[in-house]
Amino acid sequence: MITDSEEPVLLVVGLGNVQREDDGVGVRLVETIEGELSGGIGAAFWGDSDALSIAHELVECSRPVLFVDCARMGLSPGEWRMFDESSVHFRDSQNALSAHDFGLDYALRLARNLGYRHPVRFFAVEPVSCELRDSLSVPITRRISQLAGELLVAIQTLKVELQRGR
Repeated sequence: MITDSEEPVLLVVGLGNVQREDDGVGVRLVETIEGELSGGIGAAFWGDSDALSIAHELVECSRPVLFVDCARMGLSPGEWRMFDESSVHFRDSQNALSAHDFGLDYALRLARNLGYRHPVRFFAVEPVSCELRDSLSVPITRRISQLAGELLVAIQTLKVELQRGR
């Protein structure tokens, strides 16, 4: 929770659908670390949001955002990478019902066109499966504590980077 006396530094946003196995890893990770966030770092859950909702949330946001989500990157399950917006290559899709399918790229472009000017980063975890199941896969579940620790380190590193850029 950010108090009025703290300058907003970063919003950590859990994305994904917790009813689709590892697609929910972003939400689960942010839930895991939420109580450890301080110093102007807040948490939000935009799980299962469509592209227009994400664009709206970004436009209303007054600080940089770190999206935490799963992504197929060709890595081993549970491995993660941090990307900035310019390094992300989104896939094309015709499905307008999911932020993952009709997308996150559209949401970011729309938010940018509507005036959102803050940096956007991604903490992406390679999933095992995104099938209909309301729990994470066993390999991701086994790594959730380690991933949470790595996410906290990544957040602190990003916070320092953002503060230097001011």
